[in-house]
Amino acid sequence: MEYESWRLDLAMDRVLSLGQIRRRYLPSTSEAAVRVQVIRLAAAGHLVAWSEWVPLTARARVVRFVTFVGLTRVAVVPAALRHLCGVAEMRWRLRHVVHAWDASDAAVLQEGAQPDALAEDRHGCLAVEYDAGAYSAEQVLRKTQTFRALYGRQVWGAPHRARQQWLRTHLPSGVDVLLAPWWS
Repeated sequence: MEYESWRLDLAMDRVLSLGQIRRRYLPSTSEAAVRVQVIRLAAAGHLVAWSEWVPLTARARVVRFVTFVGLTRVAVVPAALRHLCGVAEMRWRLRHVVHAWDASDAAVLQEGAQPDALAEDRHGCLAVEYDAGAYSAEQVLRKTQTFRALYGRQVWGAPHRARQQWLRTHLPSGVDVLLAPWWS
C-alpha cells in the first residue's frame, strides 16, 4: 500500500472519507480491508480516523455513518467535514489539469466572497467552489459575480447529478460543474 500518497493528499485536503481512500488508493480492496488498514495506521500514530453521522448533502433527509481520515482530527461540524471532502474530491478530479492548489479553511467553514480553493492551470487562476446543496439561487449568483470579478474563471462541484443540473441552470454559460460525490 502506498501510504505516502495518502499522507500527501491528507496534508493538502485535511480530511478524506474512507470511501475516497478506498477509491483513490485501494480500488480492488474490500471496504472491510481498507478499514482495517486505516485502523492499523491510526494505531501506529500515522493518522486519525473517526466516524460521524452526516447528511450526504445539505438538503438530505437521510444520514450515513461515515468514517473520516486525517493526519489530525478536524474539529468541525459534520457539514463542514462534508464540504472539506467535497473540495478534496474536486481537487482529485482536477489533478490532471491544475498544477497549483490553495484551499482556504475560512472559505470552507463559512460562506463568503472567497472561493473554497484557488487553482492554477495553463490558462491562469481558477476559482473552485463546492456546493453540497445549501446555496440558494441568489447565493450562487452573488458568488459567481464575485468570482468572475476577482478571478475570471471558475469551476463548481456538486455531490450528485440533480444538484449538478440545478447549478448548471443557475451558473453562466462556460462555467463547468463537476460531479464530485465524496462518500463512496
